[in-house]
Amino acid sequence: MEVQRLAFENMHQLLQIVPRMAPGQDGVGDYGLTLARELRRRYALDTTFVGGAPNWQGASEVEGFRVLNASGQSGAGLARLLKGLTSKGSTVMLNYVGPGYDRNSCPFWLLRGLKDWKMDRQQCRWITMFHELYSEGPPWTRSFWSNPVQRHIAAGIARISDVVVTSVGVMEKRLQEMVPVLRGRIDCVPVFSNVGETEDSLATVHRKPWLAVFGSAGWRTRAYREFGRNLEAVCDALGVEQLIDIGPPLDFSPELSVVVKMCGRLDAAEVAGWLRQCRFGFVTYPSAWLGKSGIFAAYCAHGCIPLAPPECRQTEIEIGGAVPVQYCDVVFPSADWPSLQRRVHDWYWPHSLQNQARRYIELFGSVQ
Repeated sequence: MEVQRLAFENMHQLLQIVPRMAPGQDGVGDYGLTLARELRRRYALDTTFVGGAPNWQGASEVEGFRVLNASGQSGAGLARLLKGLTSKGSTVMLNYVGPGYDRNSCPFWLLRGLKDWKMDRQQCRWITMFHELYSEGPPWTRSFWSNPVQRHIAAGIARISDVVVTSVGVMEKRLQEMVPVLRGRIDCVPVFSNVGETEDSLATVHRKPWLAVFGSAGWRTRAYREFGRNLEAVCDALGVEQLIDIGPPLDFSPELSVVVKMCGRLDAAEVAGWLRQCRFGFVTYPSAWLGKSGIFAAYCAHGCIPLAPPECRQTEIEIGGAVPVQYCDVVFPSADWPSLQRRVHDWYWPHSLQNQARRYIELFGSVQ
């Protein structure tokens, strides 16, 4: 504990900027809250949250953490708020995802406010976790035309941050191209699970031949409507007896030959309980981006073997080598499932919540 105390002794407080907290909390807010819980539990470090999503109105306290609202603020307003909350030794952590702070994914106000604050508080630390850099799309979409502006804002934030973190090698490479001075200075670590983790001794316990479909309504709708044939085929090939659907209600009923149990929205402990029983989990993220998927992290954290449609296979290699995902066109019912469960869990554990909390403490103390 001596190293932990030395890393922490000069830190007065942590402010996390997220799009929103409860109500309406999203995956980025979940990430921030999960990290804050671990920092408080393991290092006695308290966190104040600042929410900046457009028109967001939320509670002033979540699980004992103070929450302030910067929604609708100008850059000057955000700077004033942060100056009033920070002093020498303070750390501000920005959880960045453009659409979270501006409808057009172009939060100029956020860049201006942080830049103004940092000029006045140069002895404070500023860490940015890039959950996303920018959005892309075909020429008839808004994201296509705003892409250069999105890149400009992301590059500006990265350039003046003291520390830059991201979750996938694709974003690390793009950040290095956008801001060459960052080469070799980006921490790249896949996200941790927001629904708990299973200790190693339980990772390879006997599993039922069940398959989990977990996540937001949007992701699960995509799984059923775009990849329903893959689901049918893999359930048949692997002898899946029941599909466990976990997440907010859908506006339709999945029509599959396998039995579907609709669990609805569950708390983290209940989600973990189901994932510990399932042998498989279905994920539709492109392979190069799996490191930023909380759904994928949840499966791996509980030793649940991730299955993906072959359409999601990409050539770019994920951080840490090939990710432990099985594609629906190459899995076989004779596979050694306990070995695959262990591989999944072993891949996840180096960037588990406790290990990432330790790394963040190191990063918080690395800026003089």
